[in-house]
Amino acid sequence: MFADAFQSPSTVAVEYGRPARRARGIGDAVSADVQTAQIFVLTLPSPATVADDYDVSVLNGLVADVFKSFDAVFVADEGETLHVFAIAADHDDDAYERMARAEDQLAARRPGLMFEVHLRATRGRLPTVVAPAGSRQVHARR
Repeated sequence: MFADAFQSPSTVAVEYGRPARRARGIGDAVSADVQTAQIFVLTLPSPATVADDYDVSVLNGLVADVFKSFDAVFVADEGETLHVFAIAADHDDDAYERMARAEDQLAARRPGLMFEVHLRATRGRLPTVVAPAGSRQVHARR
């Protein structure tokens, strides 16, 4: 009866008097203790993501266009915040000025988008080396 409650990773089961036992993984059988216990099921909403509000491919194209003056650009989603990693040769005044202009353009073209821009310097290394793990590349200067 309650086995369906354990199909979603955002579902929590609570038993009165003591913690309910959870199935080990999605699709596992729920123990008889939980099936017969007096429990209620609370389904929590999944965390919001950038992809919920924006078409990711369109947003990637916009970021690539706005930050095209950089050697490379990587993006990563963290909940509702889009992290933009602008890759330049070094941390110099020119790079920070370009970053500030690009931030202003992005904010003007996508009002309401929550984003953070980070400047990473290659200092002779490949852009993929200085980009954070798990980020996706949206621009590379040729």
